[in-house]
Amino acid sequence: MKKFILSLVAVFAVSVSSFAAVNNNVNTNRMNNKMDKMGSYLQMDGYQTSVIKSATIKLQDALQQACQETNEETKTLEIKKAVEKNLKQTSRVLTIDQYKKYLRILNSTLQNTGLNEYTK
Repeated sequence: MKKFILSLVAVFAVSVSSFAAVNNNVNTNRMNNKMDKMGSYLQMDGYQTSVIKSATIKLQDALQQACQETNEETKTLEIKKAVEKNLKQTSRVLTIDQYKKYLRILNSTLQNTGLNEYTK
């Protein structure tokens, strides 16, 4: 009986970990697809793409962490900081025209996710 329960737990653990790995691969593929589309829209070179991808991942992480805040004032401040930091990073590597297009993308994203009210 113990062996059966232990084997059942082992099978469950393996299936959960494999599902998590598949889910992570799906998220990675989505991110790569979005970055490819943004790269072609902004006409970025390889260096720009890598910097923007890194900045985007950092922005996503910071926004997720900020959205977990219960205090609205702190939440607003953290979201503003995350967006400002992202804009500083991206403005350093993009041309003026690319940066204007990037701002349109970021504004649309913030508006679609409902985070634009925190960045006013």
